[in-house]
Amino acid sequence: MALLFIRYVYPKPLDDIFMESLIYVDKCHPGRPPYATALSKERYRINYWKNKEEFSDRVRAKLRLFTLGFFVFFGSLLPKVGPLVLPIAGVYAGINSLGNMQGLAVGICFFFIPRSTTMSLLHALVVMRALMRQMFDPYFARMDMNHNDRRRWLARRKDVLFAFSAMTYFLTHAPYISFIGYGIAQATAAYMLTTVVDVPQPLADSPKQTVDDLSISESAIDRKNK
Repeated sequence: MALLFIRYVYPKPLDDIFMESLIYVDKCHPGRPPYATALSKERYRINYWKNKEEFSDRVRAKLRLFTLGFFVFFGSLLPKVGPLVLPIAGVYAGINSLGNMQGLAVGICFFFIPRSTTMSLLHALVVMRALMRQMFDPYFARMDMNHNDRRRWLARRKDVLFAFSAMTYFLTHAPYISFIGYGIAQATAAYMLTTVVDVPQPLADSPKQTVDDLSISESAIDRKNK
């Protein structure tokens, strides 16, 4: 409950951890433009309820995920086809979380492991994806990204950020230290940001650009994909 309050009601402590870590990372790399200075010029914007349409989209996405989980669980109980339901869902979740090749490889493994293990791994993949988005919320909020912008940003970097999301999952689910682990993961996200994006440009310099136009400090990863 405390984490939910800090994340969604009063996110300033986590934002402070992110920015302080970014300042430390900048001090360790004095030869490059500072990330913290660029981001500190932008006001922290909380966009969870920016407008009714965006909020409705988020609610519908949660409902679709819940409905999908409901059908997957009961579909796995059906005779004959039931044993295939969870592995197929694993392939889908793996591709969404890891990318095509890695996700397909992990999904195939679901055909050979017990049902209980498959359900645990499916849950972990979904939670890892959500945690990865949460860790970069201070950056997304400052760059005024909407829900779709954030999804595209993460989709382009999911291969690089998978190990980070796995580490975050284990830290936040470790007994007795999950609260501390969440803070450690938030601090680590600052370093990860410097590895996957260029130094952000102020929004005032390019107000009409979008994520696809490289307005939100797209990295060399995106330039190669274009």
